[in-house]
Amino acid sequence: MTTKTQTLASFRALLRAQRKTFQGDALQIANAARYTRQEFLKNKDVESPEEISKLVRIAKDAATLITRNVVQGVRKPATNDTYVLKITRDTEVNSNDTIKLAGKGAVNKAAGGCCQQNAPTQAR
Repeated sequence: MTTKTQTLASFRALLRAQRKTFQGDALQIANAARYTRQEFLKNKDVESPEEISKLVRIAKDAATLITRNVVQGVRKPATNDTYVLKITRDTEVNSNDTIKLAGKGAVNKAAGGCCQQNAPTQAR
């Protein structure tokens, strides 16, 4: 695959991920597409195959991140304070077990504890 083909494929993958994630929100889709275009245009003069490959990889990783880790909150009709998360079948949903364990004292004390709470204070 040529670098031009790879670049266009990564650009399209980003736009697809944005359209899917923000489906029904035309403003957000337009803003995301505009930002993506600006970022690609910033690098239009890059000629090094290694640098182009690096940028393509970043774009593909961004598309994956958007697809798997970004969810949109949508306000429920007739309420001002209730939102529904739009989670798709591609959204990565993880457990919070490590966070729950940290709250119960099951943290690695040798590594400094949770949030380095046991770290020595600096002299002033």
